[in-house]
Parts: sequence; C-alpha cells; structure tokens
Amino acid sequence: MLNKKISPTLKALLAYSKTATPLFTIRSLTEVLEPLYYPDLTLVDVVSILVTVYEEALGEPRLEMSPASKAGIQLVLAPLKLLPVQPNSSAEQKAETFYTLEQFYDSLVTQIMNGLRVATVNWIPAETEGVTNSPRIQP
Repeated sequence: MLNKKISPTLKALLAYSKTATPLFTIRSLTEVLEPLYYPDLTLVDVVSILVTVYEEALGEPRLEMSPASKAGIQLVLAPLKLLPVQPNSSAEQKAETFYTLEQFYDSLVTQIMNGLRVATVNWIPAETEGVTNSPRIQP
C-alpha cells in the first residue's frame, strides 16, 4: 500500500485545502476542478467528484484523517451546523429554517475540505511541493 498513488484530483484538492482561503464553496471548488475536467461542470458533477475524492482520502491511511466511521455522520450534520444558535429554539423551529440548495451543498463542501485541510501531506511527491501540513498564511 505504501506505493499506492493518489489521484491528481485528490492532490489538487489537498493543495487547495491548504491555502489561506477559509471559505470553501461549490463555486470555488468548481474553479479548482474545471481545469482538471472540463468547463461548465454541473452541481451534480462537482458533488460527485468531491464525494469520490473524499472516499479516496478516507481510504488513504497516510493522510491521517478523521476515521471514516465518523465521516457519514459529520456530513449529515454539516447542514444543521448552519442553523442559527438560539438557546430556546426547538428542533421544530429550527426545521422551519430555509436554505438554498447552494447553501446546503456549501456546508458539505466546507466539511469535506476542512477534513482535507488537516490531512498529513508531507509524504506526497513533488506535485504538492510547498504544501505543508497546516494551512499556509498568505502575506
């Protein structure tokens, strides 16, 4: 398994996750993925690529990511973390909050990209040269 190569898409998303960009969205992710695939990726394309790459990352022990057993629940809870925190609001009141489809998927993108952001990358060859294990701070 030590000689197993990771996909160019995973390398690109790892490098992107380590940038100083704190906000990951469907739109920003599309800009990263289109040069690797084709122009005008659809939402379905972007989400499919992202989930496939996330599964690859979770299966790569050298990345030292959060256990895959917790990944599903973290993704399911990601949209709920967008809800405004009000100490006295019930689950029913929170369920009445409306979000756009873009906001929903942005929360999933953020969850996955933050997982990649803390991944260990110093073992990856030159394609990610200059990428460190912690997010870079841009001057």
